[in-house]
Amino acid sequence: MKPHIYASCKTSASAETKARELQAAGFFAGIQFNPRTQRNFWEVYGPTKESDRCWITTEKEEIAMITEQKLQASKIRSLHYTYPFLIPNDGKLLSRVVAAKNIRLELKQAFPRIKFSVKTRAFSMGDDINVSWTDGPTKKQVEEIIDKYQAGSFDGMVDLYTYEPSAWTEAFGDAKYILANRSYTNATIATVIDKLKLEYGNAQAPTVEDYNQGLAWNTTPMNKHNGRVEQHWSWQSIINRTLDEYLVI
Repeated sequence: MKPHIYASCKTSASAETKARELQAAGFFAGIQFNPRTQRNFWEVYGPTKESDRCWITTEKEEIAMITEQKLQASKIRSLHYTYPFLIPNDGKLLSRVVAAKNIRLELKQAFPRIKFSVKTRAFSMGDDINVSWTDGPTKKQVEEIIDKYQAGSFDGMVDLYTYEPSAWTEAFGDAKYILANRSYTNATIATVIDKLKLEYGNAQAPTVEDYNQGLAWNTTPMNKHNGRVEQHWSWQSIINRTLDEYLVI
């Protein structure tokens, strides 16, 4: 059954003490931490298998929480004042929709001549925003604008996503993942290959078609190691790295 959340369920006891009291009374009680709200709660399952969640709040914690909420509200008001051209995340639209609209506005302001595709997607346990474009600014330049709309981060070592709420995402929306995908025209790839040929002493370089088909992993402008191409120094890898830093405006 869906848990009931009681905002007024307070206790002066510690989380551990409260859990032990409930367990002694015949309930199953466990303590959990909500990373998005940064608060502990204890969860109780009674004989009817109903689940009640009560936030554990001492008077001192309540005062600290209220102070933090006021500070956060002040930061949000300041952001709305500083960025009047962005759409406020006021709950009228889904947060990811607001974030996508604001990403479009920011990118248009930063790179007015470049056409960006900004698409949202919802899936089980989350959502994302995918930003794609051709040539134009580097991936790093775009990520400096859009990354602040990501709701948190994923740690692959422990297979855990941690929400990291900020005044920015509260003010202008967010999505669980923000993705940047840059592609290149053949003309840009050809320009980079010609540049690299000169840099490596007019070495025999792959064609644009070879690069696009992924056929340049086995060739290199460097000396081979024991007759093998080190992947980092393959033509494919060198061209990739150069394109990543190549600005086309």
